[in-house]
Amino acid sequence: LILLVSSIVVCLKVNTIILKVWLIIITIYILGFVGYIYHFGVSNIFQNIRDNKIKYIFLLIVTLFLLRTLKFELADVKKLSTTGKAIISFNLVFFPAILIAISRLLRKDYSLEKVFVIFGSILGIMFMLILPTGTVPDEVYHAKATYTVSNMLMGIHSNEESEILVRENDAIFFNNDAYRKAYLTRDDFEYYIHSYAESAGKTNLVGIRFYGKNVYSPAYFVPAIGLTFGRILGLNTAFTFLLARLFNLLLYIGIGYFAIKLLPFGKKAAVGLSLMPMAIHQAMSLSYDVFVNITALFIIAATLHLAFQEEERKRFIILGIFIALFALILFNIKSHAYFLVSFFPLLVLALKKISLSVQQISILKKIIFVGFFALYFTHFFQNLPYKPTYITLSGSIPKTESYSVSYFITHPTSLFRLFLSTFRVMWKWYIVSFIGGYLGWLDFMVPSWTTSIYLFLLILLSLKRAEEDIILQRKYKISFMGVSVLTVLFIIFGMAISWTVLTSPIVEGVQGRYFIPIAPLVLMCIPSNYIVVDQKYDKYIISVMAIITLYTVQCIFIAF
Repeated sequence: LILLVSSIVVCLKVNTIILKVWLIIITIYILGFVGYIYHFGVSNIFQNIRDNKIKYIFLLIVTLFLLRTLKFELADVKKLSTTGKAIISFNLVFFPAILIAISRLLRKDYSLEKVFVIFGSILGIMFMLILPTGTVPDEVYHAKATYTVSNMLMGIHSNEESEILVRENDAIFFNNDAYRKAYLTRDDFEYYIHSYAESAGKTNLVGIRFYGKNVYSPAYFVPAIGLTFGRILGLNTAFTFLLARLFNLLLYIGIGYFAIKLLPFGKKAAVGLSLMPMAIHQAMSLSYDVFVNITALFIIAATLHLAFQEEERKRFIILGIFIALFALILFNIKSHAYFLVSFFPLLVLALKKISLSVQQISILKKIIFVGFFALYFTHFFQNLPYKPTYITLSGSIPKTESYSVSYFITHPTSLFRLFLSTFRVMWKWYIVSFIGGYLGWLDFMVPSWTTSIYLFLLILLSLKRAEEDIILQRKYKISFMGVSVLTVLFIIFGMAISWTVLTSPIVEGVQGRYFIPIAPLVLMCIPSNYIVVDQKYDKYIISVMAIITLYTVQCIFIAF
């Protein structure tokens, strides 16, 4: 309370924004330092530093790194400009918040699900403010779909087909493609910042075109509630969509909390996966990827919880209902690309009753190898006729023949070669776009070292800890990898027939973020008794991952 009152007094008495900022910082540090000494005493403080040298050195390094980041951000930006004020204001809030969160994590034994909630909330809100609505791939489409569900909740219907009714100011927002490029230029970012000060404007309804499919998917229901509240409260466009995004982020944080809590093993890897730059990048948006990514994790976590841990009947039934509900919704999203995740509970149930010997596994490997070998050299189907299909890639190219199911039936060798060439050329892109090496519409690249370090730490978190007892049997690992590989192939195949012209040597349009839902299964296959890691450094690893995620979005300010 003292810090709050003193900061307000300083703000009221000083006219220059920079002096306000520095006086607030100095006031907080002085009062905090005096209060710390008064409460603990000088001798106890020095004794605590001696006993926890590693923690204090780590916090010092993190603090210096954040200050260096701020220096780079303001190097070419006038501190009194709108962008300069925004940078100082954001970091005045989020840098101390992340430092406090890390210091608390290092001092106390928080459960991993609480760690996820704390870091996920801080990073999610920061991403949300720096990357406004429309800056995530296809978010304008998802915003329109969310608006359609909001209209349904408010009882608003259009008489025209392929049209939705929106507020007039929101129509301008949609027609200008939202804030799609706000992160690329300083002028566009300043326009976005000023939009929060605008009035709600005209609230009369006008029609805009929207040719959406499956817009009434339950995946849009939660952000639609936030959008509806914004419209009822009369908020302007920027705040209305910010509220819708906030509801989607809360959905991600809420379901993620229970998913990580339910996991019988692999909790640390799940936290690292859920805090990835790309995961947070999607989590704070209006995309239905928010629902897809986190419900996939919940289905996997709840299924393994019921399979490997005893549970009372009532709780068992409740978890079963949620698994079935999420699996049903997930099955109907993304053209059924994740249907194997929806059927994951049935797979685990079958594996509990199946026991494969080493000889049977060897025979299974040989069958798979022979099948691929035969497919590669098959020419029987080459002369059969097929029906061509055509695409325009959303109007970006003339009508062109694409790959199709009938083409691959008659050219099975082409499918196999297409997959091989795609993986050979695109594997680095898949990893980078999976971790979050590109932000926005994948046209803003962050330093490559962030992706490399985060991937290394994610694998490190997936290794077996000395205190862990559960190691998946081979049959589970083979099945989990099988589900993951097949899902990846289904995704690539889907993009081949919907987004790739026949003359292309590789499949176009596939991004690493599409693989986030099945990533937990892959990470669960990594632990082995051959490599065991001490868990005392896990807090530092998770803290570094949070700092990397924070830094990736800060790179937008550095670019300004």
